Amino acid sequence: MSVMEYEAAFTALSDYARHLVADPREKAKKFEDGLRKDIQKQTNVMRIYDYAKLYQRELIAEQNINEDREWHEKTKASL
Repeated sequence: MSVMEYEAAFTALSDYARHLVADPREKAKKFEDGLRKDIQKQTNVMRIYDYAKLYQRELIAEQNINEDREWHEKTKASL
């Protein structure tokens, strides 16, 4: 699941569990905890507690991972 897809699902589900995401820091933590591990590894050392900033960083991390994966595939194919 992409970060954008996960964010949409997270937002929709958070409407049913507002008490779990009432605190902005807790919301950011819960969002990050639900992401794919490869994406989490890219940003969890940054300790971002603002949900909007975290979401933007996760999008960038996902893009970087996808670009790296494409580069490796192209490199492998050219060998």
